[in-house]
Amino acid sequence: MGIEFFQTGMGRTFYEGTMPALVKALERIAGALEASKEVAKLRSEVDGLLDLHGIDLDEAVPYVPVGELWADDKVQFARLLCELGAACEMPEIDQVAASMDLDGEQMGELWRRAEAVWKQSKAEHCPPHKEKEP
Repeated sequence: MGIEFFQTGMGRTFYEGTMPALVKALERIAGALEASKEVAKLRSEVDGLLDLHGIDLDEAVPYVPVGELWADDKVQFARLLCELGAACEMPEIDQVAASMDLDGEQMGELWRRAEAVWKQSKAEHCPPHKEKEP
């Protein structure tokens, strides 16, 4: 009987690298599917509430020229940081912090500051919805 696949360099690479990477990718896919189901459920609930209160988002949200917001670095950089914070896992955030020579506390402060700027920008450019008169 000859050498088994797991005993070869290619076999070790497969079992120690490829297979764990595949499992991790499948876990991320499963998580994304679950999150997608939750988002669809929440969207349905929000649509129901909007209908219940007679709110039409096309009329309720004022138009802000996209070019103005896109060109505003303060808005876009804060938006980018908030989206990255929502999409990244802790090991990735830790890597970003290390590459910026920041400790965890400083990184947390940076996320909070970015979120505050982003919330302020949204409040300025997207006022709260008003209910229609019956």
